[in-house]
Amino acid sequence: RMIFSSLEFLGEIPFSDVIIHATILDPQGRRMSKSKGTGVDPLEIMDKYGTDACRYWMAGAGTSAQDVRFREEKIEAYRNFANKLWNASRFVLLKAATGAAPSAPAQLDSPVDRWILSRLASVIDQVTHDLETYEFATATQALYEFAWNEFCDWYIELAKPRLDEGDQAVRWVLKTVLDALVKLLHPVMPFITEEIHQLLVERGWAEPAETLQHTAWPVAQATWRDPAAEREVNLLIETVRTVRNMRAELKIEPAKKADELVLVAAAEDRAALETMAPLIARMSRSEEVRLVDTAPAIVKAATGHVGETRVILPLEQFGDVLEKEIVRLQKETSSLESELERVRGQLANEAFVAKAPAAVVDKLRARNEEIVVQLESARQQLARWQ
Repeated sequence: RMIFSSLEFLGEIPFSDVIIHATILDPQGRRMSKSKGTGVDPLEIMDKYGTDACRYWMAGAGTSAQDVRFREEKIEAYRNFANKLWNASRFVLLKAATGAAPSAPAQLDSPVDRWILSRLASVIDQVTHDLETYEFATATQALYEFAWNEFCDWYIELAKPRLDEGDQAVRWVLKTVLDALVKLLHPVMPFITEEIHQLLVERGWAEPAETLQHTAWPVAQATWRDPAAEREVNLLIETVRTVRNMRAELKIEPAKKADELVLVAAAEDRAALETMAPLIARMSRSEEVRLVDTAPAIVKAATGHVGETRVILPLEQFGDVLEKEIVRLQKETSSLESELERVRGQLANEAFVAKAPAAVVDKLRARNEEIVVQLESARQQLARWQ
C-alpha cells in the first residue's frame, strides 16, 4: 500500500529494501495482544529506561531470530550500557580534554594504544558491513562488546596513569576512539551520542556540525592494524582476569594488594609479559610480577593458565584466607548434600508427586538439577584447595 500510494501521488517508489522484523512475544511466549493484556506500551518502557535503551534492544533483537520473547531486563541492561558510555565520556572529557586538541603523534610507542586502534579498525569494518547488509543484531553486539569491555573497562583503566602524567599520545587516542565510537553508535542510540558529540565539539575534539548525522562516517585506517599489539594486550587481559577470578574464588578483598604474582612464562609469551609486567601488576593489584622459567616450590598457591603460561598466586601473603575458604566450602558442601537428600526424597515419594501441583514438582526437579551443579562445583574447588 505504501508503494502504491507513493506511485499514485509522487510518481516514484519510496524504498527498495524491506526488513521483516521478528515476532515479539511476551515473556511467556504468547503473542502480544491488547485484548489479552499481553502487550507492552513502548512509551512506558522509554519513560522507565530511556529511548536509546529501547532502540538498542529493538535493533539487536528485532532481526536476530524469528520469534523473540520480550524481557524488560534486557532493556535495563542497555540502559546501564548508556550510563556506562556517558560516564566514560564524561571522565575522558574532564581528565583529557584540557587545552588544545591533541594532534596525531608521529609514532605510538605504547602497545595498549596500538591495540585499541587495531580493535577500533576491526569494529568499524564489521559494523559498516553489518549495517549495509542489515545485520543489525551482530552490529549492536560488536559495538556493545567493544565499547563496554575493551574501551571502557580496559583501555580507559590502562590509560589513567598516563593521563595523570600528561601523555599527549593517550589523549589523541582517546579523542580518536571516542569520536569514532559515538558515530558508530549514533544510528541506534542517537540521543546520548548527539549529546556526547556536542561536548566533544565544545572541547575542540570533534568537527563542528549541525548534528552528528551530518559528519563523516568513520573509516578504518590501514596503519591502525596491529595483530602483534592485539596479541600482547589480550595476553595482559587474560592474565589479569585469571588473577581476579582466583582472588574472587578465595574471597580475597579487592583492596588487599598481593606482594607478588608469579608467572611461569611460555617461551612465546616471555617478551610480551616482560613488556606488560608493570601493567599486569597494577591491574591485578600486585606489588610485583615475577617471571620465571620453572614453577617455584610454593606449598599454598592458587594457580591458573593463560595458554601455555602458568599463573601462580602465593597465598601465604593473604594470611589464613585458604583455611577460611576450605571451612566455607566444607559447610557449603554439607548444606547442599543435605538439601539434595531432602529434594530427592520428595521426588522419590510417588504419593507426593501424584498429588502435588505440577508447578511444584517441576520446581523441585529444577532445584535438584541446580543443587547437583552447585555441589559438583563446590567439591571441585574443595579438592583443589585441600
